[in-house]
Amino acid sequence: MNSHYSRRVSHFNNLPVKKGAIIFIGDSITEQCNWSELFDNPDIINRGIGGDVVDGVAKRIEFLKTSEPAALFLMIGINNLNRGDSNDAIFKEYKLLVEKIKAYNPSIKLFLHSILPINENSFIGIPIASNESIEALNQNIQKFSGNMDAVYVNLFSHFLNSERKLDKKYSNDGLHINGEGYLLWKQIIKKYICEI
Repeated sequence: MNSHYSRRVSHFNNLPVKKGAIIFIGDSITEQCNWSELFDNPDIINRGIGGDVVDGVAKRIEFLKTSEPAALFLMIGINNLNRGDSNDAIFKEYKLLVEKIKAYNPSIKLFLHSILPINENSFIGIPIASNESIEALNQNIQKFSGNMDAVYVNLFSHFLNSERKLDKKYSNDGLHINGEGYLLWKQIIKKYICEI
């Protein structure tokens, strides 16, 4: 992960963020989507890095000080949960991250995605995270979003099956989502993209 992280950060640091860009930032769930193609919009850029955690994102957003993107869509936290970090510790880091984003670029339109559910039945091994812990963290993010003039985007409930797990039609490993999952994500947020 460290090697992948450093390569991606180096790559990003050499790509200027044009004025009016729409940034998607997060971990592998963000990285694995071709966002600009999904929305047929060249202004959308991908700043996802597989394996990233909340503090990792916080360490790589200096570009917001010197660029003028229009909006930023953030989803981060599942890797923190899966390495055993407590909800309190994750949310503390999450608040610091969002505060830093706003301090670096007060005019940016900020969208805070909920963390997606998981399906432990499809995992290889047993995940540390649970949908209960994900929901608890999402509730904190939702409450916090109002204090930060950010839009909370509830993805979690849309991806659940009748057993309140990540629906297998959207994922083959219980964590990452497939093409159908990204199409659903697009349907949920397209109204925000259109308004930017």
